[in-house]
Amino acid sequence: MKPSLLERLRVLKRDGSLPGSRLSKSMRRELRPLFDSCILEEQRSGAGRRVVVANTPGFHLWLADRLPNGLDPDLAGPPRAAAVASFRDAKVARRTDAEPVLLRVFTEEASVVVDGVKLSARDLTRQAGCMSFLLREGHHVVLNGRVGVVENLEAFLYAEQLGPPLDAAMYSAGRISSRMLEWMGMQEAACWIHLGDYDPVGISEYLRVAEACPGRVTLWTPPDLEQLVARYSKGRLMEASSRVWAKVRQSDDPVVCRVVALLDGHAKGLEHEILLRDKETR
Repeated sequence: MKPSLLERLRVLKRDGSLPGSRLSKSMRRELRPLFDSCILEEQRSGAGRRVVVANTPGFHLWLADRLPNGLDPDLAGPPRAAAVASFRDAKVARRTDAEPVLLRVFTEEASVVVDGVKLSARDLTRQAGCMSFLLREGHHVVLNGRVGVVENLEAFLYAEQLGPPLDAAMYSAGRISSRMLEWMGMQEAACWIHLGDYDPVGISEYLRVAEACPGRVTLWTPPDLEQLVARYSKGRLMEASSRVWAKVRQSDDPVVCRVVALLDGHAKGLEHEILLRDKETR
C-alpha cells in the first residue's frame, strides 16, 4: 500500500469523507471491495462528488484486517519484514536492503573489484563453481570484461557453452531488478551479451538492459537460430505474453526486428537452453 493511499485512508478515518477527486484510478482499484460492499459510497456534494464512509464499523474492520499496525506503519527492520508487520504482505516492499549478484568468471579479462579490493574471481569460480557479492548502499562494486547476462539457471551453469565468447556470466533469474540495471549501467568497462529466451519476456529484458547500458549490449543470436525456431519453438511462450510482445514490436533495434520477424513467422518462441546442445545434435 502506497503512502499516498495511507494518507487518504487517514482522512477517511478522521473526517468520514473526502473529495472523490482525491482518489486516483489505482487507489479506487485497491479500495474496490469497500465500494462493492457499500462500506464506502460516492455521493454528490455541491458541484462535485465525495467519497463517504457509509459503514464505519465495517471500515474499521477492513483497516484492522489489512493493516496490523494501523494507519501508521511500523517500518523498523529490513524492508520486507516491515512490510509483513505493517501490511501482511512482504511484496509491498519492492526492494530489499541488498541484492546478491551470482557470477561465473572464466578468464582473467573479467575482474571484480569490491570497495577497492580485487577479488580472485576466476579462482573462486574454479574452486566453488561460482562467486557472489551483494549490491547494497555504501558498497562500490566494479566489473569489467565480456559478461553474459543469462536468464535461466541451467544456461547459467553451462554459460560458456552457449556460443559467444565470454569472460564471465551473470545470472539474471528472469526479470532484472531496477537496482541491478542501475548498477549495470555504471559498469563502463563491461560489455554485456544478453542470453535469454527468444520470446516476449526475453527480448523485452534485452531492451531494458540496452536502455540502461546504451552502446554496450548485444543480443546473442546463433547462426542457426532460424532452424532452431523451426524445430524446437513452442506457442505457449508467445501466448502468455502478448502485451509484452506488442511493446517489443515497437523497437527499431535491427537485431530485435529480425528476431521478431522470425518468431512471428512461426507464432512461437524458443527457450534458450537448446543452445547447450552440440551443433551436430540440435
